[in-house]
Amino acid sequence: MILINRKTGQIVGFTEGIINLSDIGCKNVAEMYEAGWEEYKGPILEEEPKHWFISEFGFVYCVEAVRMDKKRVNEIQATGNYFATKEEAEKAVEKLKAWKRLKDTGAMFKEWFWDKHYGTCIILGTKDTSSIDDEDEQNRKDLDLLFGGEE
Repeated sequence: MILINRKTGQIVGFTEGIINLSDIGCKNVAEMYEAGWEEYKGPILEEEPKHWFISEFGFVYCVEAVRMDKKRVNEIQATGNYFATKEEAEKAVEKLKAWKRLKDTGAMFKEWFWDKHYGTCIILGTKDTSSIDDEDEQNRKDLDLLFGGEE
């Protein structure tokens, strides 16, 4: 669903029909209408979306559907928050969540070095110990997602 603010002209897209009113600064539907928001009934995209980004709340949006101005598109491109497919953007969200879970356990980058046999090696650890508990199943899944051999 796409919403437009009649007062400001701002357009916001929501994926899969999920509307998080806090994305538009509202607490309930009455406040949403009072602020000038309504469903956007403009032209529907005729082509498949070409670019995706992640909102500050972790939702994946189509750049074309939200109709961003060029300045904002440049900003999200500069930070790497610009994806060719929805699936790539969703995978990036999962990686951000994995890194957050690891950070919550105290994980941090300790050092990195180049090894002629293995390439670039990154040492992760915690503030209290030299390594992350890789026996923890969730830690292993998160490390595999972040540093696994798929990409």
